[in-house]
Amino acid sequence: SCWAAEQDSTKTVYEKGKRNWFINAGADANIYIGQQDNQLHFLNRIGWGGNFYFGKWFTPCVGFKMGLNAAEYRGAALNGVDANFVHSYKYWNRSYSRYNLDDLQVQHFIAFNPNIEVMFSLLNSLGRVKENRVYDMIVSAGGGVFVNNGANVEEEFNTDGRRILVSPSFNVGLQNKFRLAEQVDLNIDFKAGFISNSFDGQTMSGDRSRLGDI
Repeated sequence: SCWAAEQDSTKTVYEKGKRNWFINAGADANIYIGQQDNQLHFLNRIGWGGNFYFGKWFTPCVGFKMGLNAAEYRGAALNGVDANFVHSYKYWNRSYSRYNLDDLQVQHFIAFNPNIEVMFSLLNSLGRVKENRVYDMIVSAGGGVFVNNGANVEEEFNTDGRRILVSPSFNVGLQNKFRLAEQVDLNIDFKAGFISNSFDGQTMSGDRSRLGDI
């Protein structure tokens, strides 16, 4: 195990734990999963963003990271339905819609997600600890807040009349880490965040209310 490995290999693993801080920066593609957004073709829902993290491995198995994600999000709202981030008098190109609806209005906003997460190395936890491991799979879980930037928000089209909306978030992730050099890694991450159902102003799917948006 990680704890046994740290005790058995005394110097090597212990020093690695003491100095094993890291900085991570990257670009990402994002999709907001709320009500009515599935009316659009998948590719027309993709927004772009970036992220910055720093953190530390306390043992070869357990670490933490703090960071910030900033991204744009795209969605749709039916005309006349309460929704946040609606651009008035601007409608989706009909070809963007899966069902060729004429009354889909544009939802578009930029949001930030400062968060802190605990990380677990699956391969080090389930197998033998290796300092020079070329590939590792890491799971993470944590929380933070999800807040839009307030720009280009028309208050009269927001359900509660505010420009800035804030929601707590619960985040989970799966990170694939490839070691390129002693101090350089390539990471491919898959992350999901769970936030308040009312963040985009749409709370009902037909006659049902969901617990939250993703």
